[in-house]
Amino acid sequence: MSSSSIAKVPPFFSNHVAKNCLLIVLSCLALPISLSIVATSLFYTQWCKRTTPQPLKHRPENAKTILVTGVSMAKGLSIARALAKHTPHRIIGADVSALSPGRFSAALDRYVALAPPTADDADPYIDSMIEVIERENIDLWVSCSSVGAAVEDAEVVRLVERKRQDDKGKAFRAVQFPDNIVRVLHEKDEFIEFVEGIGLETPESHRCASVGEVMRVLERHSPSSDLLRDAKGAARIWEQKKRFILKPIGVDDRAREKMMTLLPLEASLDATRKYVQDLDISKDNPFQLQQYIHGTEYCTHALVVNGKIKTFTSCPSSDMLMHYAALPPFSALSKTMLAFTHKVVAALKDVNSGQKVSGHLSFDFLVPDRDAHAKNMEDVRLYPIECNPRAHTAVTLFKESAEMACAYLSTFDDEPSATITASSHSPSDAEREPVYPPPRTGGVYWAAHDIVTLLIVPVLAYLFGHCALTQVQDSVEELTHHVVYWSDGTFSVSDPLPWLALCHLYWPWNFVEALRKNRAWSRVNVSTGKVFES
Repeated sequence: MSSSSIAKVPPFFSNHVAKNCLLIVLSCLALPISLSIVATSLFYTQWCKRTTPQPLKHRPENAKTILVTGVSMAKGLSIARALAKHTPHRIIGADVSALSPGRFSAALDRYVALAPPTADDADPYIDSMIEVIERENIDLWVSCSSVGAAVEDAEVVRLVERKRQDDKGKAFRAVQFPDNIVRVLHEKDEFIEFVEGIGLETPESHRCASVGEVMRVLERHSPSSDLLRDAKGAARIWEQKKRFILKPIGVDDRAREKMMTLLPLEASLDATRKYVQDLDISKDNPFQLQQYIHGTEYCTHALVVNGKIKTFTSCPSSDMLMHYAALPPFSALSKTMLAFTHKVVAALKDVNSGQKVSGHLSFDFLVPDRDAHAKNMEDVRLYPIECNPRAHTAVTLFKESAEMACAYLSTFDDEPSATITASSHSPSDAEREPVYPPPRTGGVYWAAHDIVTLLIVPVLAYLFGHCALTQVQDSVEELTHHVVYWSDGTFSVSDPLPWLALCHLYWPWNFVEALRKNRAWSRVNVSTGKVFES
């Protein structure tokens, strides 16, 4: 839910205090309904279906201990559930929140609260991760990093591997790229430079550490005032000129709110300069000035194990994606994005001194509208704009499938007995690469988010005269379609408590804290727990 989605409703709904209070009250009012849904789910699971992804009471001797971090987020929880449901291994969950929805999951043998990393000191987080890995004798760590812990998680892998080697302890495996690769992929400017270096097309991009550096680029692409005096021709001139967007290289919630502003501004270069000056660009807070590509944004998610892509999916994207619908895996667009991923994975081996790598890999692309529906791969032009060397929420599209669970267990390919699954699953299925989301399944949404943005906000806007009835009808139709044909990214009939905790514990507490600390926010991502401060 975001401020942009409620910009046309009465001011009281956008007010910091009113907004948080209304959402807390809404959670309280909906609690009886949620409790009845959870009770029904638990009854159904216990007496009718018996498919709870719960830890096994009797494990084989070769059972492994697997740590999944990031279980506060839908992506980490989805992976943990798949492993618990389809494998005989012990699943440990961990995250930085004591109120993590994942701690209530039946899929976990145990939940561990980690020390949160900070901008100034990540050592407590790193130390707590290492302590958990050693105490629980972890065989495999599946890292679902947040944006603020990607580099730290890579450092954890390096330290644990070195410690195990020095102590001649058991082998340690991790679905997490090493730090040298994370640093190349995580920073926006270094990623673009890396992609250009392997011969792939990218939008024009510039790393800027001052207002002057930004303006020097923009001045080259700004039409002269003489050309703009003709009002009829001005619009055509701007259409033909190259435009740019300016986005922070690091994490900057306030700047992200403005990053889709097209530069140079049509008003004047002086107006453009004033806009850029307000962004606080410096050597310590550099920005990337990137060519704007008119088209549709897409994202991908891939699991890479020992240099091979084991799972892959792609879907339409946006600045804050809350609705996931997988593209047909054999469409030209999807195959082109997969081919791009293959090329990057192959190049990463060279970055890592010839050693094969394992980790999650996600890309954001801009695709010109004319290319999005092309029939042939050679007709599709991709413009990569960002890479996330971590799991993407699109992993929820795999619906906790056995094939996905087996893909993670392929890290134990040198120990064939470890890949035994608890479900009926043929070896030939596991050998097919990559695994795609199950066919003919609906998309993924979050009911709590949609009820607010597609029902409550439009109705309020209509009642106060800020939108037409047809807009309300369109929103309600979209919500109805999601409820009927799609699935909630956190809710599971066989494991409903994390969903209950997410809606009625985790988020209400965050809103209470926002009020207590007077911490204003512009939007929240229900699936990841991310709060964007304003």
